[in-house]
Amino acid sequence: MKNYRNLERYQINEWEIDKEWLGKRLSFLWNVRKYRDELYTSNKLNLEVLNFYDMNDSKIMKIASDDFNYIDGKFYENMYKNKTEEEMMEDYEYLRNMKDTNFNKFILKKNCDKFEYLLITLF
Repeated sequence: MKNYRNLERYQINEWEIDKEWLGKRLSFLWNVRKYRDELYTSNKLNLEVLNFYDMNDSKIMKIASDDFNYIDGKFYENMYKNKTEEEMMEDYEYLRNMKDTNFNKFILKKNCDKFEYLLITLF
């Protein structure tokens, strides 16, 4: 199975047939657009997203939307319940730096979700 976290554009004939994979791929592309718009446009990932929209498959859109919008708040609350605001800020700065220096690692769902949770909690 192909890695849906590939930062290069997949052509339609390179897509997996599995709707779960397609939904996760679309969610991933939305994350790339959100956090690194210039990479999104320079790799023509916007054209791949348009192909998804042309498919107009509600199941794929639901999987993508649920994956993109879901952050497990309880998990992160438990993770940070014994940490100070300074420690949380250190984690936020670490992720912010990772976003600029190691985007391939940052774009993992767990790092994006942690970054969003910290943004909501700290600011």
